[in-house]
Amino acid sequence: MSEKNGIKRKKILAVIAGILFIFAVINVIWYFIIYRQYDKYTEAVPKNDMDIYAATDADGFSYNVKKPDYLSFDTGNLGVFESIGNGLIIWPNTDDDHEYGFMIEDNDVTYQIYVDDDLEAINSEDQEIVDRNKDLLKTLFEKADAKWGILK
Repeated sequence: MSEKNGIKRKKILAVIAGILFIFAVINVIWYFIIYRQYDKYTEAVPKNDMDIYAATDADGFSYNVKKPDYLSFDTGNLGVFESIGNGLIIWPNTDDDHEYGFMIEDNDVTYQIYVDDDLEAINSEDQEIVDRNKDLLKTLFEKADAKWGILK
């Protein structure tokens, strides 16, 4: 093997090693900053017989925790549901500034509405639906807070 081929091979190996190192760092950062933050939520809702994080309380409310997909920074969520069409979905953020989505069946239509932690619709056009269902939304927030301590 010539000296040029040896140098070229070392450069290729250095590039591959660098790429592998960067990939390992990304994995470690994702695991500890994104994925592990869900451990505190799964403590309150352990895996069930079907190997998913889901439970039902004595009042019939269902809870679930969906951990983020591998190397995804935005797909994990928490859910509290009164029934199939009525529930609260929470997207936890690392800075405790969570995002909330409200699913509500109202007048035979299912709406998906983003709300803030003051129970106000993000889109003002949705506020009337939120107001009509404020009691349920408040109950869902209270259930979520009792389960996970998500409110400030």
